[in-house]
Amino acid sequence: MKIYKIPPATLLHQYKNGNCDVQIYSDGTKIRTTEDDEFIAQFPENIDCKVTDKCDAGCPFCFEGSGINGAHGDINHPIFSTLKKGTEISLGGGSIFEHPNFEEFLIRLKDLGVIPNITINQKHIEIIENFAKICRWQKEELVYGVGISYNGSPGLLEKIIKNLYKPENAVIHTIAGIHDLDPLVSRNSKVLILGYKSIRRGKNFIEKHNEAIIKKINKLEQKIPEYLNSFKVLSFDNLALEQLNIKKYVSPEEWEAHYMGDDGSFTMYIDLVKEEFAKNSTSMDRYGLNDYNSIEEIFNKIKN
Repeated sequence: MKIYKIPPATLLHQYKNGNCDVQIYSDGTKIRTTEDDEFIAQFPENIDCKVTDKCDAGCPFCFEGSGINGAHGDINHPIFSTLKKGTEISLGGGSIFEHPNFEEFLIRLKDLGVIPNITINQKHIEIIENFAKICRWQKEELVYGVGISYNGSPGLLEKIIKNLYKPENAVIHTIAGIHDLDPLVSRNSKVLILGYKSIRRGKNFIEKHNEAIIKKINKLEQKIPEYLNSFKVLSFDNLALEQLNIKKYVSPEEWEAHYMGDDGSFTMYIDLVKEEFAKNSTSMDRYGLNDYNSIEEIFNKIKN
């Protein structure tokens, strides 16, 4: 769910998906219309894809459990050749910078007409070589959205974002129960609030700090009415919508206009390392990527 304070930017793609007409813009804005009573998609509009489990950030609440000895996914997997033009794919890990063939993957996706976005840790974008690489990727239209996992250094992050080739496409990722959003207020930022995921290291972390995390989530919920007017764009994943009871803070009309659907209705998750797919990254119901021949078959399995 996204609550917008800015108009759409340049149209990147428009396509038909089931009974839906979809328009996707250069700033990430998506407009979906249908003449029917409900939206029914035939293929995923957005795929969350883990390309590697290798990462040196060491976040104690990492729900993927990524580490320095993590394995890489096969970026040449044939399923990607079946993706539809205009599909968004959010690439993360682990650290994408660890994958030796990541740029090759971006070039392949561009050739397929797919829109790649990346998720990185603030620690990694602070490295000059990585920052320069992202700017070049943006300039060459190999990457559009840049999601940056916040590490609590707002001033430095603000400077980094301002110097990106396309700063307007950067989104600061925060986690309910972990991050304090107050330092980000009035920074003209795009902010995404992710729900706290209690799996893998995230499960171990909340078992040790449950009281503190729940307290922070409750405090964050109380400040939602204020935060709705404090950022250029404020977004939530579906888990955060639930954990923070967002529906009670917006009008039915706003909810209807901005809610983009339940997990698995237009989105899905691919773990390229284990070659599995699921409804979302926290789902324990996983299926073998190699047992299906096309993205339509995979998405049909997710929906059913």
